[in-house]
Amino acid sequence: MIFKFGAAPEDVLQGSGHTLFVEGKNNQAFDPIVMKELLNNNDLGRITVQSIGHCDNVRSAAQALIYHHPSYYFLIDRDDNDDSTVEKSWNSFPDLSQHNLLIWNKRELENYFIEPTYLSNSPFLKTNVEDLKKRILVECNQRIFIDAVNFTILHLNKKITKKLRYSFSDFNQFKCKEDGEQALEQLTEIEFKKNEIDEILTVDFVKQIYFEMVQKLSGGTLPLQYDCGTWLEQLSGKEIMNNIMNQCFQVQDRQGKYLQGEERTKQVVKKLLKLPLNQQPDDFQNLVTLLKERVATA
Repeated sequence: MIFKFGAAPEDVLQGSGHTLFVEGKNNQAFDPIVMKELLNNNDLGRITVQSIGHCDNVRSAAQALIYHHPSYYFLIDRDDNDDSTVEKSWNSFPDLSQHNLLIWNKRELENYFIEPTYLSNSPFLKTNVEDLKKRILVECNQRIFIDAVNFTILHLNKKITKKLRYSFSDFNQFKCKEDGEQALEQLTEIEFKKNEIDEILTVDFVKQIYFEMVQKLSGGTLPLQYDCGTWLEQLSGKEIMNNIMNQCFQVQDRQGKYLQGEERTKQVVKKLLKLPLNQQPDDFQNLVTLLKERVATA
């Protein structure tokens, strides 16, 4: 297998075999480490896990490679994808028309590692479960409004970046430069798009979207509370997980030295992933099941 980081999607790999592509700047990033550990611990070590950069890189690779390599699978963070898009990715997998693309139900892979019940299984937890839950709640309450703003911006970007429809095909109508200018002047889509953007970017509309984001995340309850809203699944898991690891977990190496930062997080996560499959998050269980079925029938 040959991997070219930063290459065009069609040049990413040479060879074949079952391969799961994930986000990450290299194979030592969080996503590939987690997925390798999960698959190896559940009799799926024959599947190669390969990082391929940002979410957009994974999507591009999926679109470019899938018809040549149907045993390639692609897994990305949810980010701002809606429920129906996420659900469809799981229900239809494997599906070449969907590029064998799976989307996590939670915003980021790290969100699965801020769920207190799951984290409480770790032998590296240096506090009790109730304290862990309180600290997670504090971190999430600090992020609720900034993440709601960021979701609002993502929502607005989707609305204002929709492409103009165009269908010019008869070159006989374009004999000179002025013909092109006239066609564009008469293109009503441009005026419609301008008016649409003007309406979207009004202060009242933007505030309404922001209000809806806060309501969805919080479930209408502020400060945040467990079992109310989608905050635990959709706030920025990466930021929250790193802070919780710093506060609540303690890992020593063989020489008795306390690990810090990414090394500590990796050890906590790897130990959790050694738990039986029925103690893993539902999405991890579903992923293993889908991939086992795929490997058995491909």
